[in-house]
Amino acid sequence: MRIAQDYTVDEIMVVAMAREIRDGDVVFQGITTPLAGAAIMLARETHARNASHLYFLGVNPVIHDISEVMVKPENFLGKVYGLLSIHEFWNLQQRGGVSLMFFRPAQIDRFGNANMTLVGDRVRPAIRFSGGVGTADLLVLADRVVYYAPHHERRVFVERVDYVTGAGHLEGGKWRERLNIRSKGPTKVISNLAVMSFETENKQMKLESVHPGVSVEEVVKNTSFDLVIPDDVPETVPPRVDELRLLREKIDPNNFRKIEMPRYKERMIKELTKLKENLK
Repeated sequence: MRIAQDYTVDEIMVVAMAREIRDGDVVFQGITTPLAGAAIMLARETHARNASHLYFLGVNPVIHDISEVMVKPENFLGKVYGLLSIHEFWNLQQRGGVSLMFFRPAQIDRFGNANMTLVGDRVRPAIRFSGGVGTADLLVLADRVVYYAPHHERRVFVERVDYVTGAGHLEGGKWRERLNIRSKGPTKVISNLAVMSFETENKQMKLESVHPGVSVEEVVKNTSFDLVIPDDVPETVPPRVDELRLLREKIDPNNFRKIEMPRYKERMIKELTKLKENLK
């Protein structure tokens, strides 16, 4: 397969996320996360045709492109193979039935603790987010968790999260083993600059690859803690031509994945508003 020469940062993120999906995985996508949705759909079109996609408690949505969910989410539930009740969803989780989940935390620290709750003082926070929506449970029930961060900055990759919404690898990586937690917890972090893992003795975040055109120094500069840096850090493998064609022409022709990228967010919100108005 030919490697593409012309791609954008959101596209290399989607492809890197899709590579984490194995054939046969049951993959849960958080609400309003089009980068994750595009990654799951891409994997199901290529190397993981037997993977299952869970979104909004719906199983395997039959949608033409991501904009169908972004523009009129109320129509989504009519385009799925099946629906889970909230009780069935948590029963599936507790039985170890979800093998992979994608999350976009507001803050991540070196051990993979995730903050999706607030920034600053707990009584009078500077910023309050929508909350974890079950994150604390999901991070110990799903087999693997992949974080993604569209903006790799020091305020996102922090020395210590302001609030532990979901636990990563506590006690030097021994916490899950001590409590007999089957989940592997966070396994990867995919940002707009690099791919990171937790494949170290004490489960500290390790730089796995840098995206083409990004230096190790740039990643270090935008991270508030000391990453584990191997002697040789390869480049992230770029998207293939066929992957880009699927992403651009079938999965997300309206480019709604870009709404999660700071550079494009304002423009994509305007485009989304126009589409919604046209459907009234």
